[in-house]
Amino acid sequence: MRKQTDINAKMRSILFDWLVEVHMKFKLVEETLFVTCGLIDRYLEKEKVMRDRLQLVGIAAMFIASKYEEIFAPECRSLVQSPAPLGLPSCRRGGSAWGSGRAPREPCVSPGDGLRSSAYFLQVQ
Repeated sequence: MRKQTDINAKMRSILFDWLVEVHMKFKLVEETLFVTCGLIDRYLEKEKVMRDRLQLVGIAAMFIASKYEEIFAPECRSLVQSPAPLGLPSCRRGGSAWGSGRAPREPCVSPGDGLRSSAYFLQVQ
């Protein structure tokens, strides 16, 4: 997290809380959540992430982890259509909602964006 200038530990914790909710919604195994958190932390150590793309990083990591850990992984479209967490900006709006107390209710990204991000994420590793 030292490399990050636009996000902080509180934003990371909001993202992880939301990922726990998504994890429970899809009834994924515990290891999927652990791998997701590990992938996010590794990525944040290597790459600078803007706050409007933090949710994309989180959902791409969950997609990769579920492909690795789950017998029947959820579709990318299903993961992407989960509502944005309270306080996280939606990628489509472009504005910052950090600390504003409102919860964006539209999907973070289109399914194609998630796949491109996943492919880039794998190249960084």
